[in-house]
Amino acid sequence: MNGGVYNVAGGSLSVREMAMALAEGAHVPLRSMWTPAWPWSAAAGLAHLASRMTGGRMPDYGRTLEVFSENATVDASRIARDLAVEFRDPYRGLVESVGDSAAK
Repeated sequence: MNGGVYNVAGGSLSVREMAMALAEGAHVPLRSMWTPAWPWSAAAGLAHLASRMTGGRMPDYGRTLEVFSENATVDASRIARDLAVEFRDPYRGLVESVGDSAAK
């Protein structure tokens, strides 16, 4: 690789799957509530606008809202191939990470 950028993650997980893994690792039941997408989209738009109106002095949290209101996928196959590495399953990784943190 010459001057490129890697965006690294394992396989794709939905936001619900991430929440399930975190709850499983913490040994707590998953409590969730469905919300429509439009409030999240509106909030993301307002966050983008607020950041632009302040000339970037206010952080743009719009992208964070967009990511967590839908399923974002990052493909790690290129870095795995280029560096000859294997990634653990992302669901199991979250479960184990939370379990390890809770044990400390």
